[in-house]
Amino acid sequence: MGSLWTDRRMSWAHRQVRKAYPQFVSEFDRMRPQDVIWTPYTTAAIHTRAPHGLSSLCMRDEAYWLTKANLVFDIIVEPYCVERVMRQFGRPQHFPLLPRAFQTVPRNVHEYSHRGYHANEVNWIVKLQEYVEGWLDARDDVWDEPQPHTEASYGAYLRWYLPRTRPYVTLSRIDDAEHQHQPTISDTYPSYRDQVQRGAIDLINFAEVEATSQITLLERGVRVPEAQYKDSLRKI
Repeated sequence: MGSLWTDRRMSWAHRQVRKAYPQFVSEFDRMRPQDVIWTPYTTAAIHTRAPHGLSSLCMRDEAYWLTKANLVFDIIVEPYCVERVMRQFGRPQHFPLLPRAFQTVPRNVHEYSHRGYHANEVNWIVKLQEYVEGWLDARDDVWDEPQPHTEASYGAYLRWYLPRTRPYVTLSRIDDAEHQHQPTISDTYPSYRDQVQRGAIDLINFAEVEATSQITLLERGVRVPEAQYKDSLRKI
C-alpha cells in the first residue's frame, strides 16, 4: 500500500496547480462507482486481495497503529489522525469526529522549509526535538478504544456521515441512470478496475514525457542527432 504513495506517479503529479483542490475534485469526478472500494476492510475483501494471508510485515508495527505521536519526515511534521479511520483498525468509528486530545501541529511548524537557509544556518534538531521525542512514548500514548468494531456501530456512523459528504462519484462526460448510483451502508464493490482506461493513461503519460524531453532539448539549443529525434517521434 505504501508503494502507491511513494512509487506511483499520479496523473496530476507533473502539473503545477495553483489552487489544487478543484483539480483533485476533478480527478475524483472522473472515477466511476466500481472504481471505489466502498467497504475495504471486510474479511471477504481482505481474502480477495490476500488469499494466502497478510505478510508479517503488515503486522510488525502494530503497537504504533493507534499512537497519538506526530509524524516526522525530514523537517516536515504532520498529525497522525488515526482517530478518523478507526474502522481500519477494528475499532468503532466515533462521530462527530473527536477533537484532538493533544496539541495539533502549529501553523508555523507546517511552514518549515529549507528554502533560503544555508545548510548550517538553522538547528533543525532543536526545532523538531519535541516531535521526535514524542516517539519515545509512542507505544503508550495511544487512542484508548477497547471496544471492537460492530456492524451496528458502523451503520450508525454511516447514517451520520453520508448526508455530510459526497456519497457517490460520477463520470462527468456520461449522464445516464447507470452512473447515478445512490450507495447504501451495505454496498460492496467489484474488485477490478478498468484496465483499458489505466493503460490509456499510462500511454498518454509516456508520450508526454517523450515530447517534453525533446522540447526541453530544443529550448536549450541542444543539437539532437537525427536518429535520436526520429526514434523519439516513433515512440510517441
